[in-house]
Amino acid sequence: MRDVGAHRQVAELAAVVADSGCFSLALSLDPQLRRAFPHGREPDGTPSAPWHWHDL
Repeated sequence: MRDVGAHRQVAELAAVVADSGCFSLALSLDPQLRRAFPHGREPDGTPSAPWHWHDL
């Protein structure tokens, strides 16, 4: 899709994939998501807060 210039569609597909719970797959589709979600993505679509093992 990127090769034919469908950048908006790739971003939309990555959002749908992320909403389905496959954030790592969404990152492979749209690596720019890492800037918006540096610590991951919550199920409601908001960025995750940073955490450490002792927080668990």
